[in-house]
Amino acid sequence: MKQYKNHFLVILAIYFLIFLTMSLSPYVIVSGEENSLSHILFFASLISTNLIVPFALNTIYLIYLLFKTIMSPDN
Repeated sequence: MKQYKNHFLVILAIYFLIFLTMSLSPYVIVSGEENSLSHILFFASLISTNLIVPFALNTIYLIYLLFKTIMSPDN
């Protein structure tokens, strides 16, 4: 697990940059119904801001690393 710590920190940084970019983007889709708080439609916003590709690749890499750390004999 220790050998993948830097990989997980990079993945966390990429997710943070994606969320920061989404929060600053004017193309984010916000839904607001009456008598409720407005919220960001997450996946629709990823598609409209063209961040779906880095998000998907980052998620696939994260799942790969998680399975690799679980299956490694170093546990």
